[in-house]
Formats: sequence, structure tokens, C-alpha cells
Amino acid sequence: MRAEYLETSGVEDLGIFKILVDTTEDEVAEWAKTTLKEEPIIIKHQVPRPNESLVGKPLTVEKAEDIISARESVMCHLIEQNSYVCHKTSHVGITAIQVSPNGKPSTVHLACHYGEEEVGMCHVLNVGDLFFSPAGKKQFLRQAASNGDK
Repeated sequence: MRAEYLETSGVEDLGIFKILVDTTEDEVAEWAKTTLKEEPIIIKHQVPRPNESLVGKPLTVEKAEDIISARESVMCHLIEQNSYVCHKTSHVGITAIQVSPNGKPSTVHLACHYGEEEVGMCHVLNVGDLFFSPAGKKQFLRQAASNGDK
């Protein structure tokens, strides 16, 4: 497969955006590595599938734990099979949220993009989304072990 790179102008404080079409996770990781040019070694985190479908179900948060906090990172959102929208972020945190709509625990991941002093925007990450951050700065608070995280 060959990745197509469609670069767009970054919005202020949101950094560089790229659309990668007909690509592989390895090619996405390579783009993330070149985007985080000061740090050649990166850690990849992939959002896992919950234990059951959570669509349309009322959810109650049972437990929430911050798992990642990074000053500089790349987030890639899976938009369809082998296609991602990726962007460089200046400060993001990821929280693992445990819910149990039918008594079977599942974890969803929430990403929050921070501004200078406060949270700017938070959103749920989708199954298959990828997050890359430099390995050398001890930015991972915890490697999530639930639901088969990678």
C-alpha cells in the first residue's frame, strides 16, 4: 500500500494536520516519528475495543484514571479502514473511563486537549485511534492494560 498525504493548514494551537489514505499502521507511525522530529523513539498507544457495544446505552462512570499526559504528541483518528486523520498536539491527556452498562466492565478513552491554563476540548476516542508520544520524557502515567491495549 502507498500512503497519500494531504496536508492542510493547521489551526492555531492545533498544529499540523495530515490525512493518510490507504495506509498501514507502520506508515502512520513513521509519519508520527518524523513529525515528532526531536524525539526519534516514540511510544504507540492504540484505543482498544470495549467488551461489548456501548452504542445507545446510558453509561455511568465507575472509575476514571489518567493514563497519559504528553506535552507534544501525534493523534491519529481512524476514519475508515486503513485511513487516518492525524494531527500534532501541543498538550493532551488521555483518561481511561470504566463503565459497566450490563455488569460487564468496558473501558472508553477520553482525550482532552489543553490550552495555556485550562482544558480546551475533550472527546471520546474511537476504537483503532492511535496516539504517539516521545518515549524519553516519561509522559505515560500508566500503560493501560484493560481491554487488550497495545
